[in-house]
Amino acid sequence: MNRQVFLDRSWYSEAGPDDDVVISTRVRLARNLAGLSFPDRMNESELTELRIRIVPLIADVLAKPLFRHIDIATARSDELTFLIERNLYPRDMSGRSPLMLCVRNDQKITALVNGIDHIHVTGFRTGLRAQEALAEVRGIEEQLDTVLRFAVDMNFGFLTSEISSCGTGMRCGTLVHLPGLTESDSLQNVFTKVQASGFRVKRFASSTDDSLGSVYQISDGGQFGKSEETVIRELEAVVGEVVQSERESRVARLEQDGSLFRSQVYEAQQMLQTVQTLDTEAALKTVLWLRAGAATGLIEGTNVEDFTSLLFEVQKNHILRVMESAKSGGSGSSGGVSGITDSMVAAHRADMVRRVL
Repeated sequence: MNRQVFLDRSWYSEAGPDDDVVISTRVRLARNLAGLSFPDRMNESELTELRIRIVPLIADVLAKPLFRHIDIATARSDELTFLIERNLYPRDMSGRSPLMLCVRNDQKITALVNGIDHIHVTGFRTGLRAQEALAEVRGIEEQLDTVLRFAVDMNFGFLTSEISSCGTGMRCGTLVHLPGLTESDSLQNVFTKVQASGFRVKRFASSTDDSLGSVYQISDGGQFGKSEETVIRELEAVVGEVVQSERESRVARLEQDGSLFRSQVYEAQQMLQTVQTLDTEAALKTVLWLRAGAATGLIEGTNVEDFTSLLFEVQKNHILRVMESAKSGGSGSSGGVSGITDSMVAAHRADMVRRVL
């Protein structure tokens, strides 16, 4: 894996609509080839043959110089963890050898071959930009459709390994940051409305499986019979209501004397003045409170997107690659990480967060 490509800031560093609340939007299209079994019914030689057939076509559609192809079979465990930290690779994937992940340099687009379906094309954006993400992944899917014959049923639509995805083959969702609602009594009422609209909501965990507390995932639960555009519009409407509720809750919290919201932001700032090291969990929780402070004006001279970037860049394997690149003179070498201790990583992490302030 060429590390230098992935060390450059990507989509998560951009500003986006409603990004004071919405961290990111993700849209995925699943497709399978007609006449073939789903991947879990194929043997390794069949999967390898399929990968050899599909990957060059994806490369042609996605513009070769702008993409990197990652063979999951030969990737090291720390490389896979890095991809999981970036949300580019599913943490629950079995890791069978014919898996191939194609990642565009800006990381806004990935294509996974031989996952639970033959092809998953996924688009990422900051803020609430589901329609934009859908337009790009659909454009790629339409180009692939000219050279591959996808499995489609006149009654069920696109056929996928998960029944809930049949029809459009689409899954979409957002990550939302809700420190105001998390402190209030209104959180459950807001989530009840989300679920009543046909969407799922759950607390989001980091790549180390630690709960991030005030970060939640809102996603479609399978909207069979609806068009992609309808589901996207409904998602944006539902999330838009959550955004408004969160903003109102933040204002209410800040108007309260001795607000826990305000004190958490200031404590995060003060802690960084003296702390020498930060582990991943502590850094993520600190960054989230600083992000809330930037979004509400409690911390001046900073941007929300700076703290959104830190949510990805304080992760262990990103820091290891930054430090390794510095040791190798920025060559982007693919050699192993060596001579870098956890305490060195923790110290670097604390410095990263301080620099943003």
